Amino acid sequence: MIYRATSILDNYFTQENVKHRLEATEKQSRIVCGVQGKDNRIATVQFISTGDTLDLAVRVYNFNGMKSDEMSRRAILRTCNSLNMKYRFAKFLLDKDDTINIEYDMPQETNEENLGPMCKEIFFRLMSIMDQAYTAFDDMTLV
Repeated sequence: MIYRATSILDNYFTQENVKHRLEATEKQSRIVCGVQGKDNRIATVQFISTGDTLDLAVRVYNFNGMKSDEMSRRAILRTCNSLNMKYRFAKFLLDKDDTINIEYDMPQETNEENLGPMCKEIFFRLMSIMDQAYTAFDDMTLV
């Protein structure tokens, strides 16, 4: 099922020539945007809707393709915490599979007219944050 927010965003991103694809299941619809970041690293930003409101979850799953082990887990958590203190709306998390995810908080209040421009702004801000985060994870020390 394609929910209202993802339909609006699909139309807006198409008009703005933002490369994306629309995906839908019975429980959610999402806009998926591939991003080539720093050092040609690839990330996928998803705008996910699970209902017919204008609410979207913004997620980057398996950021950096990095998976922790016991030795690196503490360093990754320390780097995630440091990034979480630096960025107000982006949260870096280590999930149960030991991969790094990013969650971006959307403003609670929105309407149909500003949903597209707001998501485009979030998308570009998130790209900048990810480029800086690549450096932070590359520079972390395993202590």
